[in-house]
Amino acid sequence: MRTSAIIASFTSALGAHAQLLTTQGVGIAVNNGAQLTVQGAVLATSGATITNNGTVDLTGDFTNNSGNDLFGSSQGTVIANGVAQSIGGTSVTLFNNLSATGGQVTLTQDINTGGYPGMTGVLSLGSSQFLLNTHKLYVLNPAPGAITRATGYLVSETDPLTGYGEVQWFIGASAPGSYVFPFGNAVSNDYLPLIVNTVAPGSGGSGSITCSTYPTDPAAAPNNRPLPTGLTALTDMGGTENAPNVVDRFWPMRTDDYSIPPTATITFTYRDTEWNTGTNAIIESTLQAQRWDGIWSNPPMGSVDAIANTVATPTVSLFAQVWALTQSFTPLPVELLTFTGERLSERDVLLDWSTASEHNNAGFEVWRMIDGEEVFAQVGWVTGAGESQSLLEYDLVDGNTTDRTSYYRLKQVDHDGDFTWSDVVAVNGTDVHHALLLFPNPAAGSFTIESVGSEVVGVDLLNAAGSTVKHWNSAGLCVIADVSSGTYIVSVEHADGERISQRLIVR
Repeated sequence: MRTSAIIASFTSALGAHAQLLTTQGVGIAVNNGAQLTVQGAVLATSGATITNNGTVDLTGDFTNNSGNDLFGSSQGTVIANGVAQSIGGTSVTLFNNLSATGGQVTLTQDINTGGYPGMTGVLSLGSSQFLLNTHKLYVLNPAPGAITRATGYLVSETDPLTGYGEVQWFIGASAPGSYVFPFGNAVSNDYLPLIVNTVAPGSGGSGSITCSTYPTDPAAAPNNRPLPTGLTALTDMGGTENAPNVVDRFWPMRTDDYSIPPTATITFTYRDTEWNTGTNAIIESTLQAQRWDGIWSNPPMGSVDAIANTVATPTVSLFAQVWALTQSFTPLPVELLTFTGERLSERDVLLDWSTASEHNNAGFEVWRMIDGEEVFAQVGWVTGAGESQSLLEYDLVDGNTTDRTSYYRLKQVDHDGDFTWSDVVAVNGTDVHHALLLFPNPAAGSFTIESVGSEVVGVDLLNAAGSTVKHWNSAGLCVIADVSSGTYIVSVEHADGERISQRLIVR
């Protein structure tokens, strides 16, 4: 039966059957205990609504172009019963109970499951593959049982270059529970659950946890690419590429709308092919978890179950972060939060730096090079904390009376002799005839230079290797929208030949 408009109230337990159901701006009601069976597709056109307190069973695609969430507060069930179906349209549909009993369901639009707040609808995956396809699945039922499965799973495996397929679960301030994000891989048909066991609820009733995961190619050189959004490098504590020691899978996570986020233990699941093939050189028994939220947490945490292919963390606070699994003896690096230098007087230069965390840190060598010289020389040593998970601040006063610009860098040294170099900072000499103001710093997109003294005839932006990245002919607005994030030196040349340098952080 093909129809262009239906205004009906279905009450029969046998239901009604159609090959294509098109609603053109009208309402359909499926009463409690009734079933509407569509041996084909459902297309909801502009203005349509479906009050579903029974069951809608379809084998074809589900398209919502109604301009609203379609089902409203009705508490029925929609069954996706086909071999290969899509759910999409121009509008985001609000399903209460959504059950996949066929083969594969692909999202072409974001969807909501679980019904309005206060309702208890369930997403039942059955034995189906549910492909998020770069879209978002909103789970509005805060109960841990809001997603069920037999052998089915969610496929979120799209990388940052195309956009994450995400599950956003609105758990609010629910009591502690085990929230299973039932991810899987559609190619290998592996089940790869991410389990968040909340220990203490977050504050704020509308809070949510958003998770996704994706694999990378273990045979690539380097592997673990593409990196998660915002992560620019994957190096070890010595600055060497660390991809061979990191499992080829990432887990981006975040919490939203909490004043204080929940705390939880997290269990990550990986495939054997993500650690024991390609360019990897991983000893599975050493795997632990590390998280990145602008810097890598150290030391790595948790314990591995090599039989179950899982790594479980101790209790952690949930917030915006990316998780990776790495060998405990080849952790991803501690990054300096800050490193600055300033001239205190004609005799002294003050150097300040801070760390967010430390692992196996013996201390810091301070190295200096005077403008016109060819090499750095060590001028000081500051002992490190060894192991730390809190903010630590350090300083050193260097006796420096040169009238030329001095360049400083730190050499962070581990107890086993491994080391990492910091970026270079510049400090003015004692014979300075010009003052330099650079703002904002850190900068994003652009910064402004104001200089007192003779005319500025050139401005160079230098990277950590000393190479010129950008050049401007005068002071004023300097556009850096095409410059990668990192630490740079701004070198300003005046008409009288004097140069002044200052450190700039680009976000």
